Amino acid sequence: MKRTIKPFLFLVSLVLVPARAAPQTFEALSNPNVVAGASYLTAAPSPADYNRVHFFLTANIAGIKLPDFIPSTPCYLGGLGLDLRSIDEALGQVAGAGMSVPGLTCYPGGKQFVVQIGYTKDLLGAEKPSGIYGGVGFSLTSSKEQAIKRAAKKAAKKAGKKRKS
Repeated sequence: MKRTIKPFLFLVSLVLVPARAAPQTFEALSNPNVVAGASYLTAAPSPADYNRVHFFLTANIAGIKLPDFIPSTPCYLGGLGLDLRSIDEALGQVAGAGMSVPGLTCYPGGKQFVVQIGYTKDLLGAEKPSGIYGGVGFSLTSSKEQAIKRAAKKAAKKAGKKRKS
Protein backbone atom coordinates (compact mmCIF):
# COMPACT_ATOMS: atom_id res chain seq x y z
CA MET A 1 0.00 0.00 0.00
CA LYS A 2 2.79 2.43 0.91
CA ARG A 3 4.52 1.75 -2.42
CA THR A 4 1.52 3.00 -4.38
CA ILE A 5 0.64 5.98 -2.18
CA LYS A 6 4.08 7.62 -2.23
CA PRO A 7 4.42 7.85 -6.05
CA PHE A 8 0.83 9.04 -6.30
CA LEU A 9 1.34 11.81 -3.72
CA PHE A 10 4.60 12.84 -5.36
CA LEU A 11 3.05 13.14 -8.83
CA VAL A 12 -0.02 14.99 -7.55
CA SER A 13 2.21 17.42 -5.65
CA LEU A 14 3.96 18.28 -8.93
CA VAL A 15 0.68 19.82 -10.08
CA LEU A 16 -0.82 21.18 -6.88
CA VAL A 17 2.14 22.58 -4.92
CA PRO A 18 3.75 25.21 -7.20
CA ALA A 19 1.70 28.39 -7.13
CA ARG A 20 2.92 29.40 -10.58
CA ALA A 21 1.39 26.24 -12.05
CA ALA A 22 -2.18 27.31 -11.23
CA PRO A 23 -2.70 29.46 -14.37
CA GLN A 24 -1.23 26.71 -16.57
CA THR A 25 -3.46 24.10 -14.93
CA PHE A 26 -6.61 26.15 -15.49
CA GLU A 27 -5.51 26.84 -19.07
CA ALA A 28 -4.97 23.10 -19.59
CA LEU A 29 -8.60 22.40 -18.62
CA SER A 30 -9.65 23.96 -21.93
CA ASN A 31 -7.22 21.71 -23.84
CA PRO A 32 -7.44 18.12 -22.55
CA ASN A 33 -5.37 15.29 -23.98
CA VAL A 34 -6.92 12.03 -25.16
CA VAL A 35 -4.35 9.24 -24.91
CA ALA A 36 -4.54 5.52 -25.68
CA GLY A 37 -1.84 3.29 -24.33
CA ALA A 38 -0.75 0.31 -22.33
CA SER A 39 -0.07 0.07 -18.63
CA TYR A 40 2.04 -2.43 -16.75
CA LEU A 41 0.53 -3.29 -13.35
CA THR A 42 2.99 -3.04 -10.46
CA ALA A 43 1.31 -6.02 -8.71
CA ALA A 44 0.02 -9.24 -10.26
CA PRO A 45 -3.74 -9.03 -10.90
CA SER A 46 -6.28 -11.50 -9.62
CA PRO A 47 -7.44 -13.88 -11.07
CA ALA A 48 -4.03 -15.13 -12.09
CA ASP A 49 -5.00 -15.68 -15.74
CA TYR A 50 -5.07 -11.90 -16.34
CA ASN A 51 -2.01 -10.35 -17.83
CA ARG A 52 -0.13 -7.56 -16.02
CA VAL A 53 -0.42 -5.41 -19.15
CA HIS A 54 -3.72 -3.68 -19.75
CA PHE A 55 -4.87 -1.23 -22.37
CA PHE A 56 -6.63 1.99 -21.55
CA LEU A 57 -8.00 5.27 -22.85
CA THR A 58 -7.46 8.38 -20.75
CA ALA A 59 -8.53 12.01 -20.89
CA ASN A 60 -6.16 14.19 -18.89
CA ILE A 61 -4.59 17.62 -18.58
CA ALA A 62 -0.89 18.41 -18.62
CA GLY A 63 0.75 20.03 -15.61
CA ILE A 64 3.73 22.40 -15.42
CA LYS A 65 5.53 23.41 -18.63
CA LEU A 66 9.20 22.51 -18.64
CA PRO A 67 11.90 24.60 -20.35
CA ASP A 68 12.34 23.61 -24.02
CA PHE A 69 15.26 21.17 -23.83
CA ILE A 70 14.38 19.77 -27.25
CA PRO A 71 13.73 22.56 -29.78
CA SER A 72 10.06 22.88 -30.82
CA THR A 73 8.99 20.03 -28.50
CA PRO A 74 7.15 21.46 -25.50
CA CYS A 75 7.04 19.08 -22.52
CA TYR A 76 4.94 19.22 -19.36
CA LEU A 77 5.50 17.61 -15.96
CA GLY A 78 2.58 16.18 -13.98
CA GLY A 79 -1.13 16.47 -14.64
CA LEU A 80 -4.32 14.64 -13.78
CA GLY A 81 -6.96 12.63 -15.62
CA LEU A 82 -9.47 9.79 -15.73
CA ASP A 83 -9.16 6.54 -17.65
CA LEU A 84 -11.15 3.51 -18.80
CA ARG A 85 -9.24 0.25 -18.91
CA SER A 86 -9.45 -3.35 -19.98
CA ILE A 87 -7.33 -6.14 -18.57
CA ASP A 88 -9.31 -8.76 -20.44
CA GLU A 89 -7.04 -10.80 -22.74
CA ALA A 90 -9.34 -10.28 -25.71
CA LEU A 91 -10.13 -6.63 -24.82
CA GLY A 92 -13.76 -7.63 -24.85
CA GLN A 93 -14.93 -5.59 -21.90
CA VAL A 94 -14.05 -2.53 -19.88
CA ALA A 95 -12.69 -3.95 -16.66
CA GLY A 96 -12.30 -0.75 -14.67
CA ALA A 97 -11.99 2.96 -14.43
CA GLY A 98 -9.25 4.87 -12.75
CA MET A 99 -7.15 7.93 -12.34
CA SER A 100 -4.17 8.75 -14.51
CA VAL A 101 -1.35 11.04 -13.45
CA PRO A 102 0.86 11.93 -16.43
CA GLY A 103 4.51 12.08 -15.41
CA LEU A 104 5.74 13.58 -18.67
CA THR A 105 3.69 14.85 -21.62
CA CYS A 106 5.43 15.96 -24.82
CA TYR A 107 4.03 17.55 -27.98
CA PRO A 108 6.54 16.68 -30.76
CA GLY A 109 6.93 19.65 -33.08
CA GLY A 110 4.47 21.66 -31.00
CA LYS A 111 1.58 19.99 -32.80
CA GLN A 112 -1.55 18.32 -31.43
CA PHE A 113 0.11 14.89 -31.30
CA VAL A 114 0.91 13.80 -27.70
CA VAL A 115 3.38 11.28 -26.28
CA GLN A 116 2.89 10.55 -22.60
CA ILE A 117 4.19 8.41 -19.73
CA GLY A 118 2.79 8.31 -16.21
CA TYR A 119 1.10 6.55 -13.31
CA THR A 120 -2.36 5.00 -13.27
CA LYS A 121 -4.49 3.80 -10.34
CA ASP A 122 -7.70 1.75 -10.56
CA LEU A 123 -10.56 3.34 -8.62
CA LEU A 124 -13.33 0.75 -9.05
CA GLY A 125 -11.76 -2.69 -8.81
CA ALA A 126 -11.64 -4.72 -5.59
CA GLU A 127 -7.83 -4.77 -5.52
CA LYS A 128 -7.31 -1.24 -6.93
CA PRO A 129 -4.05 -2.07 -8.75
CA SER A 130 -1.70 0.65 -9.92
CA GLY A 131 0.61 0.74 -12.89
CA ILE A 132 3.01 2.68 -15.05
CA TYR A 133 1.76 3.60 -18.52
CA GLY A 134 2.91 4.89 -21.86
CA GLY A 135 0.68 6.09 -24.65
CA VAL A 136 0.10 8.31 -27.65
CA GLY A 137 -2.81 10.55 -28.50
CA PHE A 138 -3.88 14.07 -29.34
CA SER A 139 -4.93 17.34 -27.72
CA LEU A 140 -7.81 19.54 -28.80
CA THR A 141 -5.52 22.43 -29.81
CA SER A 142 -1.80 22.51 -30.47
CA SER A 143 0.66 23.79 -27.90
CA LYS A 144 1.71 26.51 -30.38
CA GLU A 145 -1.87 27.84 -30.44
CA GLN A 146 -1.91 27.77 -26.63
CA ALA A 147 1.38 29.74 -26.56
CA ILE A 148 -0.08 32.37 -28.93
CA LYS A 149 -3.17 32.74 -26.72
CA ARG A 150 -0.94 33.02 -23.63
CA ALA A 151 1.19 35.74 -25.26
CA ALA A 152 -1.95 37.66 -26.30
CA LYS A 153 -3.25 37.55 -22.70
CA LYS A 154 0.09 38.86 -21.39
CA ALA A 155 0.12 41.68 -23.96
CA ALA A 156 -3.45 42.67 -23.07
CA LYS A 157 -2.56 42.65 -19.38
CA LYS A 158 0.50 44.89 -19.98
CA ALA A 159 -1.55 47.28 -22.10
CA GLY A 160 -4.13 47.51 -19.30
CA LYS A 161 -1.42 48.33 -16.72
CA LYS A 162 0.08 51.06 -18.95
CA ARG A 163 -3.30 52.78 -19.33
CA LYS A 164 -3.77 52.90 -15.56
CA SER A 165 -0.34 54.54 -15.06
